[in-house]
Amino acid sequence: MHLRYLETSPFDGSRVIYKKWLKVLDEKGQRADERSWLAVERGAPFTVWIPVDSTVGQLPLTRIQGKDLSASEDAKLMVRLTARAVGLGSEVADERWFDLDAAHGDFELGRFVPLKADPERDVWQWEGWEGFDSVLTESEPDLPPTRPAS
Repeated sequence: MHLRYLETSPFDGSRVIYKKWLKVLDEKGQRADERSWLAVERGAPFTVWIPVDSTVGQLPLTRIQGKDLSASEDAKLMVRLTARAVGLGSEVADERWFDLDAAHGDFELGRFVPLKADPERDVWQWEGWEGFDSVLTESEPDLPPTRPAS
């Protein structure tokens, strides 16, 4: 996962694309170079926690892991997923870019509605899908335990 942003070069004044590798949190909430799962259920969503390391009071984010974005343009987060297909052994990869500009709508303050995993049922039958894309606010009582800002 990395942060990509555009800034003026201090050497010649040209516009330059910079990239910064971002740390993520593992399943214990500790810093890790990557997050991995041994196997995935078909269609099951996964959360990758990115510690921002700054106060998140409003959007757009102005600082991520020590990088001040106030003088940057076109800041984006890139998440890359790699996996090995069960049975085939072939590797697949995909990536998604998330625009940090609040006007584009890739980010919302709050938490997504959690799914209630049930190994006895198909993933698409899990409770929570009906409101999965909704965002919970801190004032709502059914929030999961607070995690580091992400």
